[in-house]
Amino acid sequence: MSNNILIKTGGRSPEIDALRCLLNLLIVVHHAGFPWMWSYGSSFDNGVASVINKVTWTLPSLFLLSGYLMFKGFRIETYKAKCWNRIKRLAVPLYLINWGILLIVGFGVLLGHDFGQKYNWVWALKRFFCVSAGCGFTPLWYIRTLLLFLLCAPLVFFLLGFFLGRCFVVAFSLIWCVLATFWGLDERLSMIVPSYSILTWIWGGAIAMSGVDLLDYVKEKKCLAVIIYIIGFAGTYFCPALSKNGLLCGIQCLFWFTLAEVIVKLDRYPLFVYLMECSFFIYIMHVDMQWNVLRHTVLYPLVLIPREVFALPGALLLGLTICFAVDLAACCCLYSIMKRCSPIMARILNGRL
Repeated sequence: MSNNILIKTGGRSPEIDALRCLLNLLIVVHHAGFPWMWSYGSSFDNGVASVINKVTWTLPSLFLLSGYLMFKGFRIETYKAKCWNRIKRLAVPLYLINWGILLIVGFGVLLGHDFGQKYNWVWALKRFFCVSAGCGFTPLWYIRTLLLFLLCAPLVFFLLGFFLGRCFVVAFSLIWCVLATFWGLDERLSMIVPSYSILTWIWGGAIAMSGVDLLDYVKEKKCLAVIIYIIGFAGTYFCPALSKNGLLCGIQCLFWFTLAEVIVKLDRYPLFVYLMECSFFIYIMHVDMQWNVLRHTVLYPLVLIPREVFALPGALLLGLTICFAVDLAACCCLYSIMKRCSPIMARILNGRL
């Protein structure tokens, strides 16, 4: 591992940083393309895209990693410092974007622009307190969920500290995953607190509190993690109704950590090093960059193509690849420009304040 990487990561595990970068990039792949594309793709393309879609669902792994890092070295005495650290990295970009959107709409209303009935006082209050579903840019629900978990951290820490408490937490997590699917709650809570987020975040915290290094923990269970991933993947693939099931999504998440030592070897490539630096920024920006900006500019020719073209074998997959490449390039360029013009803003939106 090069010294430059160790300096840039602030002494954190380079394997974890490399893996986090890959997980964020896979989320970009997961959201590649426009929703209407799947209605016109060939059966072959849709089948391949469905597999890619399930493989790239890596948010459960990011929640597990967040739980692990939250409870690693956790003490009630250090809780204040951990809170402050996460407020700077998570709450500041969340509220900056959320209130920025509120301010823009507010100025528009004062200037006489009609945004429609949706943008009323109720919308404004929800936006101000970050309780609306989208919460600013689309991916920011993940950050808001982590902040909610931050408030619950002392209680979880207390419960995980003794045997009966651990039993209660495990039982609660598993039962909640089942009930959330049975009652259809995961669909309604998908952008608030999906069941897999509870399961995986607590799982990560339990690993940290056991005193075992996360990557060492995975090494001991490497074969099991791969087998469980295959079983969970098959379950969600052959039964799409279970694709949101927190239990199946959750148990798959450990698999990605088995690849950390392989992924970190990509640090020899400058492009990957750059992506490691700005992967959080890319995650925040990518959905709205693609769907709301690029759709009307660089990717507009895709919108003009007759829908029947996407029924040709390979056309849908090519379109998704183009969307991903252009989206990633646009996010990287925006970060580079912002880093030069406003370094503090770049740090805020990259979660490194």
